[in-house]
Amino acid sequence: MTKIISSKTWLVFYGTILALIFLLALVLYSYGLLANHAGVTTNYLTSKTNPVLQVLVGLLLIIVLARVLHLFLSKLYQPRVISEMIAGILIGPSFFGLFWPEFYNSLFSQATVSYFGIIAQISIIIYMFIIGIKFNSHELQDNNQSVIATAKATVIFPFILGIFTAAWLYTHPYFMGIDENDVSFSVFSLFIGVSMSITAFPVLARIITDQNLQNTTLGSLAMTCASLNDVAAWCLLALVIGISKTAVSSAIATIILTVVFIATMMLVIKPLALNLSRYVAKKHYTDEQQIALILITLLISAILAEYIGIHAIFGAFILGVITPRDNQAINSLVDKLHDVMCVLFLPTFFAYIGIKTQITLINSSTSWLICATIITIAMLGKLGGTYFSARLFGLNKNLALKLGFLMNTRGLVELIVLNIGLEAGIISYQLFAILVVMALVTTCSTGPALHYLKSKA
Repeated sequence: MTKIISSKTWLVFYGTILALIFLLALVLYSYGLLANHAGVTTNYLTSKTNPVLQVLVGLLLIIVLARVLHLFLSKLYQPRVISEMIAGILIGPSFFGLFWPEFYNSLFSQATVSYFGIIAQISIIIYMFIIGIKFNSHELQDNNQSVIATAKATVIFPFILGIFTAAWLYTHPYFMGIDENDVSFSVFSLFIGVSMSITAFPVLARIITDQNLQNTTLGSLAMTCASLNDVAAWCLLALVIGISKTAVSSAIATIILTVVFIATMMLVIKPLALNLSRYVAKKHYTDEQQIALILITLLISAILAEYIGIHAIFGAFILGVITPRDNQAINSLVDKLHDVMCVLFLPTFFAYIGIKTQITLINSSTSWLICATIITIAMLGKLGGTYFSARLFGLNKNLALKLGFLMNTRGLVELIVLNIGLEAGIISYQLFAILVVMALVTTCSTGPALHYLKSKA
């Protein structure tokens, strides 16, 4: 029988490891192995940086820090992703860089950040492929029209409010931090609309499982709404990124290529993949051969999506959606990749986001007021739209509110979207920081709200 280990024991364990990491980093720093000081060439140890060592220490730091935070935050009904998001911010310039700037600059040199970025991008491509495989498109077909209408409202209401918010923000170029000539209002407003309407499908699924809602009406309804939400949000995001990367004259071509790409994947590649899956199973191909074929196809799909002008992760997600579920090698690949991705490689993405998130840019009462306003609008869009439509189609108040808070979960998917917008030059670092805070607050509200509403049911 497996012995259940108490939270106190885990706290001592992870706390000891965290202390050892800081001690190790200090020793390496003292010997110059993490140094990043120009002109220091006194000996071999200080003659150059060691970015591989820096990446390993940074990755170790965020994994352990996230585990320690989760021991506390889980008591507040928070999913693990919240601990990882906060850990990423803590090791970035908002906390670690603020109080230990010299040490922070040594650990996260320019080379280290670029390596984190590459690892993070590859991690997200593979992760979105896994999410695509776990995405159940049949749920959208098997539900009645009232459920589909409710699902649409969870996208439309926050998207429209996001457009109005963008119109307000666009009149403050100083606050945006981006030249209006570089970012058109259509691109900016569409992106803000998408960021407001995101629901993090994987985080939502984890919360539903933690709350034992997977076999309930609420759980089924939430997963259906999130599924439709994911499809709409990624299609809109692909459109926005495609337009932002090209001139107005070639934007139409990008849109057409995107539609052709999706149609080809759904109508041609999907049945071809099904037949190929049956063929390799019949010919008794080894799991290793099948996995190699899957990963090659994944890379091709990601490359094509990037070449078209939309993001590579969109190609990975679409490939995951059309991938056959009845193939043993595919299921084996997902099982092998999922835990490694979530425990080891996704923290790299959170660290990368944390390094780029500068909470100190929200440095005035006005900017914090704007941040609070954006959080309020984001919550009203999801909660209001979901609650109104759910009540209209017959759900009671308590269930409609629970559904609203579940759809208000943004988490990891929101960070992926925001990172794409930042790298595309659509939003500034200041607005990026504000939207990261919004993602944290809205996701943090879900667990406690569900617990409270459950007690009132």
